[in-house]
Amino acid sequence: MNCSISKILVLQFLLLNQLLLVDAYKPKYILANDNINEPTSEYINQIPDNNFYILGPGDTLKLTISEKASALNRTFTINGEGIANLARLKRVYVSGLTIGELTRILNKEYSLYVKEPDVELLITNYRPIKIYIDGEVEQPGLHVLPGSSSPMASIENFDNRSSTDVRDSSKSTNRNSNKTDLANNVFFPSIIDAIRKAGGITPYADLTNIKVTRINSLSKGGGRMTANVDLIQTIDLKDSSQNMRLLDGDTVKISKNEKPVLSQISKAIKSNLNPKFINVYLGGRVEQPGSVTVSKNAVLAEAIEIGGGAKVLKGPVHFLRYNYDGSVDRRKFGLSQSAPRGSYKNPFLKNGDVIYIGKNLLNVTSEVLSEFTSPIQSVITSWSLFKILDD
Repeated sequence: MNCSISKILVLQFLLLNQLLLVDAYKPKYILANDNINEPTSEYINQIPDNNFYILGPGDTLKLTISEKASALNRTFTINGEGIANLARLKRVYVSGLTIGELTRILNKEYSLYVKEPDVELLITNYRPIKIYIDGEVEQPGLHVLPGSSSPMASIENFDNRSSTDVRDSSKSTNRNSNKTDLANNVFFPSIIDAIRKAGGITPYADLTNIKVTRINSLSKGGGRMTANVDLIQTIDLKDSSQNMRLLDGDTVKISKNEKPVLSQISKAIKSNLNPKFINVYLGGRVEQPGSVTVSKNAVLAEAIEIGGGAKVLKGPVHFLRYNYDGSVDRRKFGLSQSAPRGSYKNPFLKNGDVIYIGKNLLNVTSEVLSEFTSPIQSVITSWSLFKILDD
């Protein structure tokens, strides 16, 4: 009798245990909180009015005066002098105005010809923009970016597009009879696009401290506005707004850290902000001289190792770099594989760097010019390179 009771108790325990385990692994359905606010119609009306965009030569706009004055409606392009040719008004200077400013002026001007005009301006083609990027990028200076790009172009060139670009809210009616209208959705150039155009960041770049200056509109006093940007927030997928849209005439300044920040370089490479590889030249007493492909954050010692290492009988290391400001970085030192990364004897490498170990300078000059194409061969001659190396 006691044995039967014991068996029953054991079976009950096992059954209860199974039920508990099933419940433990049972998927939980989380219901939405009734108190959470749902989006309303106000959400879809948050359309930017483009009042931040300053018009200039090359912009194409669709002008609508009113439904009753369709003969005055037209599409026009601002010419190189900043002038637009409009119906009735003829040649008018519009460069330097925002969409809002020009709309108000045209409403006033067309009130002389149309009763209660309701001017609407839509940009159908954005001009290329010129931006100046300075600081810790590989190729600082003036760069030109497309004012916008179509979704199709962005898909075809996915690796060259920022994943956090802001889309245009304007709607274009400029259609081709045989093509789908792609102007309704366009991508705008951003800070990430500018950095890519400038060859990526240096190891000393501080992506948490980027300063952007911009031309202010006339109605807001003119001059320039300034904004501080933390691009790491965008790279870490925390705040895409930090990768702000760039406009014509913007300047971007990337601050410098006192020491290299390798974690930022790693993130820059993973996010395609920086190219993954660069090319440098190895010459002299190395096992495999010639052009060598190394990672973006490689140092001199690693390039020599990729080239098979230095030969037993060797001389000093000669290091040569052409900077984009026109200066030349020349170094001469004994090879030290244990030198700290980023130090004088073991610098971080840039595309086009020349490293040679203990060999006749004239021979090295000939080797370099025969191996390299851009950028070195296009800017120097064999004799000028020899003189630089010999100094």
